[in-house]
Amino acid sequence: GTVLRPYQRQSLAFMLDIENAPDSDSRVFRSTRWGGARTLRGGWLCDEVGMGKTLSVISLILSRPRAANELPTDAQWRALQRRHPYAATVEGPPETLHQHLYKGKEVPYDVWWKKMRDSNPKISALCTEREVLNPERVGFRAAPKLPDGARTLTLKATVISCPVTLIGQWQDEIRRWAPELRILVNHGSSKDRNNLNRGKLDASLRDYDVIICSPNTRLSGDSLLVHRELRFHRLIV
Repeated sequence: GTVLRPYQRQSLAFMLDIENAPDSDSRVFRSTRWGGARTLRGGWLCDEVGMGKTLSVISLILSRPRAANELPTDAQWRALQRRHPYAATVEGPPETLHQHLYKGKEVPYDVWWKKMRDSNPKISALCTEREVLNPERVGFRAAPKLPDGARTLTLKATVISCPVTLIGQWQDEIRRWAPELRILVNHGSSKDRNNLNRGKLDASLRDYDVIICSPNTRLSGDSLLVHRELRFHRLIV
């Protein structure tokens, strides 16, 4: 372990104060975008270069993890996976799909899929019959609702978005000062990124404490990380 310097303790106290602020606090931003009204908390840590901002942020991650009773339950997680718009293992599509592009008409699923492939060469080249859009999401057939009335699920992970040149530094610093934190690196040709793009890490995403990526990181539709009903505990840029 290590002892924070006074100015680092001040930075940590500032960040904790912002994150713990009540909804009525004037510093809390209220947004109605991306899935209804919600409150957002955040701020700028403007210490000079070399003042140990990385360690201050790691201290924040350790000091205020996501509460255990606010994490997704097993039932909620299974439901979220079934609601994923690119689930590749969905069994048997419905007989018809209600599509806006057909102006409200119900059309046979095979007709819709053929038109999609014929009209978009990328879809034809990248997708197989088993990798089509989840029928529960592209049509009006009801997908399973998230249990307990949840509208979104929030993971315990803190997402760190930084320049590519700093990804290795963040990894090294976290391993040095907080080796108990589980890290997922979503960048370049890393093994983690390849597994993410194939959806192979969907079952274990709840176990990661930190996800490191760059601002230009993109994921394929197979990854559950792109799900619009998924949130993260904290974002650091």
